[in-house]
Amino acid sequence: MEWKMKKLMTDFWKNEEGITAIEYAMLGVAMAVGLTAIMGSSADGAEKGFLGSLKSAFTSIAGKISGAGS
Repeated sequence: MEWKMKKLMTDFWKNEEGITAIEYAMLGVAMAVGLTAIMGSSADGAEKGFLGSLKSAFTSIAGKISGAGS
């Protein structure tokens, strides 16, 4: 009986089916968290990071263009 349990545990440990799917899932989660941190907005709706800087730059450019026509 003991050798069956040892064989069962050894077979389970060596089984690599499904490992690739788990690795891809972990990679996907890491990428989603990274992109959210870089491009996302905060919980209060204030834009920050890359998107906040981009919006601020376009607002500044739009203000300068409309001010130049006056």
